[in-house]
This record gives sequence, C-alpha cells and structure tokens, in this order.
Amino acid sequence: MSNRNTKLWLGFLMLVIPALQAQVVKVPADIQMRLMVKILAYERDHRFDSDNFTNVVVLYHSKVSGSVAAKDAVINAHTQSPLKVNRAIIRFIPIDISTVGDIGEELHRQGARVVYLTPMRGVNIGAIINACRAQSILSVSGVYDFAQFGATISFDLLDNKPKFIINTTSAKLEQVVFSSDLLKLATVIE
Repeated sequence: MSNRNTKLWLGFLMLVIPALQAQVVKVPADIQMRLMVKILAYERDHRFDSDNFTNVVVLYHSKVSGSVAAKDAVINAHTQSPLKVNRAIIRFIPIDISTVGDIGEELHRQGARVVYLTPMRGVNIGAIINACRAQSILSVSGVYDFAQFGATISFDLLDNKPKFIINTTSAKLEQVVFSSDLLKLATVIE
C-alpha cells in the first residue's frame, strides 16, 4: 500500500471508529429531564415557556436496544412526574428515526421545539442537527459525544455528579440564547 493510501485509510478509520464506539448514556433519564427543564428556563427569549406546551421530540432507533431503552426511560421519567418549563407543559413525542423519510419535515409536522437524541447507530446525526438548525430547534442528548457532533446540550458524569455541556456554536446556529448565569454553570464547548 502506498504512503498516500495508508494516510487515506488511517484518516477514514479516524472518522469511522468513533461512530462505531458505544454511545453511552451516563446520567439517568429522570435527572437529565429535570436538568433540561431548568436549562430551558434559562433561555433568554423564553421560547420554551411562551405557549401552553413545549413539544420535545424523542428520536430513537427501534433496532438499537440502547436507543429504545433511553427513549423508554425519558418517557417514563415524564410519566412519573409531568414536567413543565414555567407554565408550559412538556409533551414528549417519540419518533422512530428508521420510519422517517425527511427528518426536517417530520420535526416541523410535530411542532418540535426540542429534539432529544438517544444513542443511535447507522444514523446521520449531522443531518438531524442540520434540520434542528434550519428550524431553530434545540438539540439535546444524553450521549456526551453528541455535543462534539453538534448537539447543543448533552449530559455527562464527573465524580459521580451530573454535569451538562453546552455547545455555544450550536446554540447560536439553533438561535438559542442562554443566560450568562447558566453558561457559568455549564461546561462550555465551541
């Protein structure tokens, strides 16, 4: 194999291997959802509490057991204790990504304000993030690595304590403006 081909092959592997690694949700869904509600309340334009309802689309892949389990955990967390952002009730709408043709059209049809991304393999996360950006929909995930792929908010554990990560570049592209007080509490990436 020539030196050029070796470099191309290594470059390809560097892109593919992270996508094949396990997508781990470290923070329990009930804690993520309580944190998400608090984070949404810190959005400066009050986009998430101005109506009676805030629709959160939970994207999952029915053929990925971890994805289905994460979706079920999010829905169950809400069922046990209905969530609100100030006066707006959060409605969770589960969508199996494997049944969706055009993700942008589906998010629009559902009236999504927030998209929660579960662990998904074989799915173009970038296309989902681009659809969120095109429609100013906040992207959130329990998979820490998804912040690196462009999700605005993700969750992780540090010393057995939940923390949240805010990708400020993605927030700007999704037209979400968080208060400086919230950003001081977050791990901020660009």
